Amino acid sequence: MQDQRPLSRRDSRAVLLRLLVVLLLLRVVFFAVGSPQLVSDTKFYFPWAVLAADGGRVPYRDFAVEYPPGCWLAIYWPRLLGPDRGRLMKLLPAADQSSEAASAAPELKRAYAHYRRLFRWQMFAVDLAALVLMAWLLARHVEKAPVALAVYGAGSLTLVPILYDRLDPGLWLLVLLGSFLWLEAWQRRPRPATWLAASAFCWGLGVAYKLMPLVAAPALALALWRRSNSWGQRLLPLAAGVLGAAAPFALAGLVAGGGVLDLFHYHGQRGTQYESLWGSVQMVLNRAGLLPVQIAEVAKAVDVQSRLAPALVWASYALVLVSIAWVCWQLGRCPRERLPRLGLVAAAVCLLWAVAWGKVLSPQYLIWAGPVAVLAVALGVPRPWQLAAFAWVFAVWILTAAIYPWGYLYWGLASRKLVWLVLLRNGLLVGLCGGLSWWFFRACRDR
Repeated sequence: MQDQRPLSRRDSRAVLLRLLVVLLLLRVVFFAVGSPQLVSDTKFYFPWAVLAADGGRVPYRDFAVEYPPGCWLAIYWPRLLGPDRGRLMKLLPAADQSSEAASAAPELKRAYAHYRRLFRWQMFAVDLAALVLMAWLLARHVEKAPVALAVYGAGSLTLVPILYDRLDPGLWLLVLLGSFLWLEAWQRRPRPATWLAASAFCWGLGVAYKLMPLVAAPALALALWRRSNSWGQRLLPLAAGVLGAAAPFALAGLVAGGGVLDLFHYHGQRGTQYESLWGSVQMVLNRAGLLPVQIAEVAKAVDVQSRLAPALVWASYALVLVSIAWVCWQLGRCPRERLPRLGLVAAAVCLLWAVAWGKVLSPQYLIWAGPVAVLAVALGVPRPWQLAAFAWVFAVWILTAAIYPWGYLYWGLASRKLVWLVLLRNGLLVGLCGGLSWWFFRACRDR
């Protein structure tokens, strides 16, 4: 019997191209079908855009915005092309007070529908660009590129009810672009510092867009410092990363003043969100009759409040810091020649631990954390274990989609089914992070 030979690189790329076309067409179909307006975060973005575009108010100074200034343009511009410019300010406060007032304001409803449509088109274009760039990265740097792309393409579609109604596709594109440029930089001679600077700038913009990529910065900086041979290769990318992160804050601060930093206080005051590991632990203890809890809507999210919640918040912070420190310690001991690849794996593992241990785990986190997990598996898990790891990632995606919006809508927050489903998803996520950390440890120690 003749042995089956693996696909050649040329055949693999042909399969990858066909798969990419199928995934692009599927995205067009799902986008055309639409998603429930009930689960759209544009209902929060729209009033801010009206205050700025119609009323001339300054974000962060005249009204609070919970997101960093790097994503403000994505929130703001769809209103600039909307109808009834300058006529909605008198209607906006009334619409905030009662649904009856909102239904009595057809101009407001028409403007919001137009705003949401443009916002979704914006994120749809970002998602398509990310899919193409992911295929390009996998084709150049991963052996089983078609499998990885299939998992990414199918897994991200499980979140289609919220995929285009959140800012998070923009964060994923910035992280992906930074990752692509990082891998390409080490193959570019004689000017890798320019490519590394471009990569660091994208990661910095990701910090200014949604803060979370900050947890990946120590691993990337350490890998850069150990692998580079000159001060120019080290300092130029570090300066570019700082510039990308700080410039949007500085530009917003010139207009809004110190109010641009209020978002850190806002996020610092948030408690243990229902879908986080800590929220699900409290809910299970409550179901067992061991812990009284209260479910409350805080900062546009559902929090679980109990006497343990403050301690669990501090446990969340501590475990995130310990996980980042452990990953960086292992990275500091790995062979220099593996730093370009393992540095990116370390950054991905840090991001995933921050999601798994975080006090907040909103479903839209998986819009970018799911693809980051695919990238970590493709680059850091040995081939015999990759299919199992990809299946694990896909299971986390599926369970997240089952939790929100469907579990929220059909079961309710107090449902025993939803409580156990959230706990299962969080357990799988922690297990995935543990498995990736183990293979990262093995790769760092393997001489």
